Amino acid sequence: MGIKEDILNKLKNKNFTEEQINQYFFLIKYVYIGQNIRNEGILQSDENLKKNVEIIEILLKDGILTVQKWYNLDLFLLTNLGIQLGEILIYEEIKKEKKAIKKELEDFPQLLVGFLINHYISESLAFDLEEEYIFDWRYLILKNKRIKGYIRKFFDLLKQSGLAVITEDYVSTKGGKQIGKRFVICSEIRKFLQNLYLINGLSYSDLIECKVAYILQEKIEYSQREFVCFVSEEELRKTGNFDSAHAFIKNELDRYKREGLIKNLIYTLGGNVTFFIVKKDKIKEKVSYLYSEKIDKLLKIDALFEEESREELNPEEDIQNNKKIVSELIENKVKLYRLIAQLSHGKSMFKSNPNTELFGLKLIDTICDEDELRNFIINLHQLVIESSANQILRFIENNDFWKSKKEEDNKISPKEFIDFVEETDEYKIKLFEDARDILNNLHNLRNHYSHLQDSKKFYESNIIFKKLINMSFPTTEKEFTETQAVLLERTKDALDNLCDIFTNVICKRKSDMSIKGVPS
Repeated sequence: MGIKEDILNKLKNKNFTEEQINQYFFLIKYVYIGQNIRNEGILQSDENLKKNVEIIEILLKDGILTVQKWYNLDLFLLTNLGIQLGEILIYEEIKKEKKAIKKELEDFPQLLVGFLINHYISESLAFDLEEEYIFDWRYLILKNKRIKGYIRKFFDLLKQSGLAVITEDYVSTKGGKQIGKRFVICSEIRKFLQNLYLINGLSYSDLIECKVAYILQEKIEYSQREFVCFVSEEELRKTGNFDSAHAFIKNELDRYKREGLIKNLIYTLGGNVTFFIVKKDKIKEKVSYLYSEKIDKLLKIDALFEEESREELNPEEDIQNNKKIVSELIENKVKLYRLIAQLSHGKSMFKSNPNTELFGLKLIDTICDEDELRNFIINLHQLVIESSANQILRFIENNDFWKSKKEEDNKISPKEFIDFVEETDEYKIKLFEDARDILNNLHNLRNHYSHLQDSKKFYESNIIFKKLINMSFPTTEKEFTETQAVLLERTKDALDNLCDIFTNVICKRKSDMSIKGVPS
């Protein structure tokens, strides 16, 4: 028999009622979660503990609870026996509530849930009910009114499921001052949620941009000496990727300078940045837009359709949205191929007709099951890659698909292309790599599904699917529709980014050739 069963039998032998037994175990679980408010323990004055004095006395007598004193505060902590029981009860609760929580969270914007789990509750076990003041880049997102609404719903859901409690917080200043109520969870609940949502919410490049936006906002808000701002190399390195952070801040500040918002912009050799603010309010507005974009990404459908939820969209509206994205995708494809043709001295990029609307028609109708998902992925791959004799993939994989010696000055090799990208704008190389990853993942995804003969085996591909497009394998009609939208949107964005990069390379190349006196 286990520890819980032994305790249960003892309680029954003492003629405890079923209600008393339930309350006994509820309080163990409650303290197990609530004592994470601080290392010192949970306040004895907590409302749920005060109204259950008799059961609390029994828990103390049974060696499950112990009394703790800290400054002028009286606290409770679980003993080792109590902790063992608490762990058992929490795992039972998680097992019981797992499906219901997953179903409820499906109604949330999924990228936002990924962000909250992997960038918010990952850092703490106690959270303010109203507004969390976090002194880093996350505050730019967490202070948003729409985000705060979802945070409250998120914790209310956990509390209703018995996986979070609300208890009083306190601090060491002034001998244990109480500072208001907070939501509290335990490490097992955090781990359960992190296993449920592996996605981070924002892409790696988005995270870097948020961190840079936070640095800029702080510098601009508290700038002294007549609005002179200084951003150190160390601050940029703390973002986790100095090269990407420096490239992004350079891209933004160069633009502000062109628009007359700043002047005296200086980049030192080590990576420090100095500039003088001309129009403070305008720059604050620009920086605000940087992280507002990220908030819209996290909210996704809610941001696009305001108060209208995903469930309220009918199939016809989904089809219209798909038509819009597919139309843009085709425009980007044709534009990209024309740009590639310029870099390959007019050589034809097609073994088939570049007019690909026919393939696009197969992508518009909403998908509802595994077979339709398989056909959708194959058709999307055919539209973007196969119908053009694999020229895009060959190019972005850095293979020299011209297969000819460099005899003319206007030819360009893949290595030279990368050099031009880096010379044109350091930030562009990251866009290029992201676009390449998306299209290579689409290619790998198509290859994966082409080897699956039985649709029942699709469920076995969940791990590969999550790795390739950062989403779990869909199992409901709603998830299939959302997956279709994500695949279309990401593929369209990848081609759009490549068009932007190719345009920059061509302009840079023409400029260099003009300086050298070589006809372009």
